[in-house]
Amino acid sequence: MSSPRPPVPDPTGARPGTGGQPRGSLGLVAAVLLVLAAGLTAFASFQPLFTGRISSPGQAGFELSITAWGVDTDAPQQEGGVPSNGLPLSVAAGLLAGAAVLTLLAVSRRAAGLVAAIGAAFLTGAGWVVFMQVLSWIDTFRSTENGRGPFQVDTSTSIGLGTWLLAGALVLAIAGTVLALRIPKTRAEPVTPRYGFPAPMGPPPPSSPDPGVWKPAERHGPPSAQ
Repeated sequence: MSSPRPPVPDPTGARPGTGGQPRGSLGLVAAVLLVLAAGLTAFASFQPLFTGRISSPGQAGFELSITAWGVDTDAPQQEGGVPSNGLPLSVAAGLLAGAAVLTLLAVSRRAAGLVAAIGAAFLTGAGWVVFMQVLSWIDTFRSTENGRGPFQVDTSTSIGLGTWLLAGALVLAIAGTVLALRIPKTRAEPVTPRYGFPAPMGPPPPSSPDPGVWKPAERHGPPSAQ
């Protein structure tokens, strides 16, 4: 009966189970999520966060649309202004994009996770401010509504596409940050040659004499006179 043949070493020198594939997969997924969050944030800043319309019988109504950069309305006169949220949203998008680049480069897991967390926190704060402003604009429009008397005013309000996109971007940013923080660290391992024999990591141990070889005993003292 023939003895089992030893496994043939991989000529490429690749070793299974080194942990490189999970790190690469997590890093790629985290980077994709962070890039999507940054892109959605930038795109949402130019979309309407709130839209409202005021109309009355016999008179031309007007519509108002508010973005993160300003207000767009067809009213004959525009009084006052709205707070601009474009700058903090741009900063959040830039931080998330930078975290995605650090995650792909795999320079430092701590640096990538820290930048991603700062970007997600910035987006959370800016999104909360936008949400509170939208609620305030809805209350302001509804306060002008009057369903009785000769001066009947009807209003209609809706949360704009930009607000919903910011909510989706925040979910993606949080998920990408969690994955970026869970990327395993790179382990330093000895270099393995092509045929699987581990390279020596230090000086070779001192060789011991073969017990089967006889050596003359060491002589002590001066030599004896002939």
